[in-house]
Amino acid sequence: MNMLVIRLLVAAAALGLNPAFASDDVPKSLTAKECIADGASDFSQDGKQFFFTMNFDNNCDKPIICTIDAYIVGIRGPTSAHTVMQFPAMKQIRIHKSFIVKVKAVDGTAQYGRSCNFL
Repeated sequence: MNMLVIRLLVAAAALGLNPAFASDDVPKSLTAKECIADGASDFSQDGKQFFFTMNFDNNCDKPIICTIDAYIVGIRGPTSAHTVMQFPAMKQIRIHKSFIVKVKAVDGTAQYGRSCNFL
């Protein structure tokens, strides 16, 4: 190797930089949880009924199953929800699914999480 190239590589390593051709830059495969993206989530009302909707998208070419748990708190009390959703593999368009939970008020806060695995 040319001495200038070696010096540049040593200087880049000392600064914590990786050259563009380093093996660390190879993209890693995504986990099942990373394949499922959060979409918009919001409260809604239909007549006298109130709902909280969580939207998810599968961005990977593998089918995925997710367990989703939610805890939603409004001025009329909390609501817990649990479901299992299956997402088919994404072919050319994103696979979009929604989890709709009936709640006690049209406003509040929500916490939800998921654990996912490839099928």
